[in-house]
Amino acid sequence: ETAVLRAPIDHNYMLNDEEHRKLATYFRSFLGSDISLATIVKNLPKQCLVAGKIRVLGEKESICGTWAAQRQSEDTRRDSSFVRLQLLVPTRQQDGRIVDISTCFYGCLHYVIQATLPAIPATGIVQDCQVLAALISLCDTQGDATNNCVWYSKLQKPIFVHTSTIQCVIGRIQVGRRWGIIDTSINCIRTSFIGPEDIDEET
Repeated sequence: ETAVLRAPIDHNYMLNDEEHRKLATYFRSFLGSDISLATIVKNLPKQCLVAGKIRVLGEKESICGTWAAQRQSEDTRRDSSFVRLQLLVPTRQQDGRIVDISTCFYGCLHYVIQATLPAIPATGIVQDCQVLAALISLCDTQGDATNNCVWYSKLQKPIFVHTSTIQCVIGRIQVGRRWGIIDTSINCIRTSFIGPEDIDEET
């Protein structure tokens, strides 16, 4: 299935230095090349397109990142920024091999970004590379809340992940200083993103 980027949309969003470096780190991982991080930082534009919401086609509810929620009044704001993700985690096997294992995570979506790294022929990148990535703060927990009780008490520092790793929106309930994950999406839709020519400009 696919998901649509939704308003608010900023076609001229300017990354701060920390966001810019995190995005450069993501590009380096995405390209899987020997290009240095410093080279990517030097060539990667800070101006990008940012979308505040996404909606899985066929579903009524949108995932609203914190960047979009900050633009809403408190009386209309509803927290729908937490999502379920599937990320590959390098895991050492008994025979010593390192294998990527698909692992369930939960996190808070901040925004989705469309960014382009121009070609850098001297490094072997001979054409522009465009990505859709999501800035997410992962919950400090492990486990699948569709099978077990999963709790967290804090969020990790934001990282960029591929948008296709986002599966669906989830709920939370606060008990004392902890939050419990409410995940009823045993058969989550895996999303892929269409972009900007097909952006849904609804609010």
